[in-house]
Amino acid sequence: MKKTILLALFVSAFFTSQAQTDKQVEKGLLKVNALLPGASYELGLGDKTTLNFDIALVLGGGTDYYGDPEFGLFVAGQAEFRYFTNFDRRLSKGKNIEGN
Repeated sequence: MKKTILLALFVSAFFTSQAQTDKQVEKGLLKVNALLPGASYELGLGDKTTLNFDIALVLGGGTDYYGDPEFGLFVAGQAEFRYFTNFDRRLSKGKNIEGN
């Protein structure tokens, strides 16, 4: 029951934030990382909020049970919520906020 209520609140908050008309963040930004092979996509939710998804190939290693070194390539991913607070201050100073 608690999960259903929490899901309903999340969905309603998502659709409420989608109803904003004066968005100050981009709808979506795709970035490709060259140093750490991977990609990142930032999805604009509200006027000052985004969700950022990252996926990359990373080199990892360790030792096995016998102490022999082992190395490999692994896929790593993360997701984060971002809230931007300084858009109004930047606009009042006449600075650009495009691409944020």
